[in-house]
Amino acid sequence: MTPAELKSYLDRGYDVLSSGFIKWGLRIGLSAVAVGHIVAFDALAEAVLPPEDINPAQWAQKYRYIAPGSGSPRPGKWDNATTPYLVEPMESLGSDDPCAGVVCKMSAQVGKTEIGINWLGYVADIDHKPMLITQPGIVQLVKFNREKLQPSIDATPRMRESIAPEGDRLGENSTTRFKHFAGGGCHLGSANASADLQSSSRARYWGDEVGEYPAEAGSRGDPVRQAIKRMEAWGALSKYLLTSTCQLKHSCKISEEYERSDQRRFYVPCPHCDDFQILDWENLAWGLSGSGAKVAVYSCGSCGCDIYERDKFDMVAQGVWLPCFPSKDASNPAPPSIVARAALPHWRARDCEGRRVKGYHLWKIYSNLGDWPSILVESEDAEGNPESLKVFWQQTLAEPWDDSGEAPDHEDLAKRVESFPDAQILPGMYFATGAMDVQIDRIEWGTYAWGPNLQGQLVEKGILEGATDQPEVWEKARELWATKAYRYSSGVTIPVDLWGVDSGYRSPYVYQATKGFPNVLNLDGRGSDKPHAPPLGTARTLKHKVGNIVMGQIQKFDVGTYNLKSRLYGMIRQWTEGPNEVGQWPRGIIHFGQNADIEFFAQLTAEVLIPHQRRGGRISYHWEKIKRRANEHHDIAIYNLALACGRLRWDSRTPADWEALIAERGGEPEKEQKSLEDLWGPAPLASVQDKLEAAGVTESKVLPRTASRAAALARLARLNNDGDD
Repeated sequence: MTPAELKSYLDRGYDVLSSGFIKWGLRIGLSAVAVGHIVAFDALAEAVLPPEDINPAQWAQKYRYIAPGSGSPRPGKWDNATTPYLVEPMESLGSDDPCAGVVCKMSAQVGKTEIGINWLGYVADIDHKPMLITQPGIVQLVKFNREKLQPSIDATPRMRESIAPEGDRLGENSTTRFKHFAGGGCHLGSANASADLQSSSRARYWGDEVGEYPAEAGSRGDPVRQAIKRMEAWGALSKYLLTSTCQLKHSCKISEEYERSDQRRFYVPCPHCDDFQILDWENLAWGLSGSGAKVAVYSCGSCGCDIYERDKFDMVAQGVWLPCFPSKDASNPAPPSIVARAALPHWRARDCEGRRVKGYHLWKIYSNLGDWPSILVESEDAEGNPESLKVFWQQTLAEPWDDSGEAPDHEDLAKRVESFPDAQILPGMYFATGAMDVQIDRIEWGTYAWGPNLQGQLVEKGILEGATDQPEVWEKARELWATKAYRYSSGVTIPVDLWGVDSGYRSPYVYQATKGFPNVLNLDGRGSDKPHAPPLGTARTLKHKVGNIVMGQIQKFDVGTYNLKSRLYGMIRQWTEGPNEVGQWPRGIIHFGQNADIEFFAQLTAEVLIPHQRRGGRISYHWEKIKRRANEHHDIAIYNLALACGRLRWDSRTPADWEALIAERGGEPEKEQKSLEDLWGPAPLASVQDKLEAAGVTESKVLPRTASRAAALARLARLNNDGDD
């Protein structure tokens, strides 16, 4: 008997029994009997009927609802058409698909978490297998259940029917940590708790945000591998899902797992030539519409035509996933980045050489939940700021961030210095900082000036000679703190707004000297070497002791050295690019003049980021000083950068903030202000359009984004040469 025949038979029996039960129940006055048969017969039907023959993508389309309070911009009935790139990953999680696992290496806010929630709904309603879900920690787990999972269960009738409601920890009710359903239920665990990973055998496993997992849990190794190991009893019936944004290169868990997979990429057709291609970040740029409006435009990698965002929905709807893993077999190459429509069946049928894990890599440009202009604006805002670029790279481009920390060559840097002399502040610098590094027989110091467009400058450096456990050298320091200022040729004075002193050595003498100077901070460069530490931490209040005598209290600030060191090297590299052909300096640089010699640059670049292999095979990075090289001016530069960013908001001031500061400081001569605008400001869109028109280009053309200046100039030259793109 087929399922359809069985259902017809049960339906006929239901009709006969219904009439009899209702008449008998009402005759004897028991209304419960009259309706109780319905519950009993429904239970019988559910027990004997086979589950619905659908996969997770079909289940989501038919049953899933997005909760209004989940943070989604589109609450209500789920529609696969909104995120068509998620359909195949969900189909692969079906019980009838032969793959062993699915890896989703994707941008933030493209819907990857919804894949897992839809899968849970399918498992609870259709698949009926025991399941484990892990989050990076208990805090993330509770937040995930409160803001994502439980609201989805409550909003989706089919999930409410399949999963027991939350209640007491006793009995068959669900809790934050366990969701009861037929077939065993779903345990929610923390990736840093080995007990959660080892609790029992599971047929289904979802590791969410695995990039944030620890290298090992409970001294038993990689938590993802631990969880997958617990699925062995289910053999070929087991299946797992890993979802995450990227982290640091060489230690990015989701990238490691993706490389083990068949490495699928999403190909979409050009609306002009119909060739399918992977959308590349380098081809997205600002452009001009026919009316001259500034718009985001993608240049087709095949025909070169301009693609506008209005075409994106249809392009993505036709998109296909192709396995792109590199093969050692020359007869089984990976598909090229551009594929003709007629060749799609060939590449979709590519031999995956035994790889039973499907990997999906997707970045924000494909998302129907976002827009192209926001990607370009985010890129421009991040330019020159390594911390912001890291976020852009990981969260938007879905790529791991390379934080290798290779030091620039100090001898090459010494050949590139600019012509301005020592102690001369450049036009366009509106505030200054100073920092001191304390040694046994001297205090080395340096001042830096800061301006808009993330421009910085080494202004002056010097040494205060004298034993630092004696008062004489500290009197010199106090005089410097009280009087040091710089003057433009126009007579406008720029004071040193804030000083910082490394108080890790000769601490009591530092504390005693800085008393009474509110613009001098006690710094601790060893306090915050973690990757996520802010430039300047919250003040710690400590007792100031001389011997055993408490002299009072002082405040001490931890410096977030880890990221600042990477940022310093990035700014130095940007400076070495020099101004472009129209005289504009890159955004996010420090200028060095005649007072920066080879010894100074040797100190400035005296630390490198070294990889260390941890137990479990994961790689961690630590900054280390190059042997036999002094690093005083490296520390001084880091402290100045911490003061500028952490206290004086150099990298977060708005144009209005800068205008207010300029007015407060008396402004600059008109000539100098125009020089700043011409040399350091990004090229106005209109000026680039003038160059295009002068080259005879009158149609809509893509304009290069400021994040890649060399590519911008090359593109402009190409436009000038051929008049077409």
